[in-house]
Amino acid sequence: MKEFWKYSSRNRKFHEWHPRTSVLREAIVLHWEKGWTQDAIAFRFDIHIDTVNSHLRRARRNGDPRAAVRHAATLKAMNCMEMAK
Repeated sequence: MKEFWKYSSRNRKFHEWHPRTSVLREAIVLHWEKGWTQDAIAFRFDIHIDTVNSHLRRARRNGDPRAAVRHAATLKAMNCMEMAK
């Protein structure tokens, strides 16, 4: 069992990211950019698919173009949500 709590920013001074988290996020975004699926990335890094999704969401929020949405229905739903604001 992985001790995921060791990498939580909540356990670090000033809530800084653990270096492993930054490396994992970069690897996830790079694999996504190369066309890997979320399931394949989760399997490759032995993490839950929700973790992959949260890293991609955070990358999108930070404006990383490599984390672009590829599924047309998701993109449409995101556009509708933005228009409703």
